[in-house]
Amino acid sequence: MMTAAAIIGIDTCPIGGFEPEAVADVLGIDRHKFAIALIVAAGYRAQAQPTKQRQPLSELVTYR
Repeated sequence: MMTAAAIIGIDTCPIGGFEPEAVADVLGIDRHKFAIALIVAAGYRAQAQPTKQRQPLSELVTYR
């Protein structure tokens, strides 16, 4: 789902560390039929993503 969203220009972020029971109660999900494994936030970023600045491999790796 996250890859498909990225292909069409939608940003996503997986959210862990939530309480599945509380989420199910808020969303009205029957916990006997379904389980919530992951929450994914999706949307469009407010500002353009800055270009990545990476160090050259020669500065990070030493061959011996």
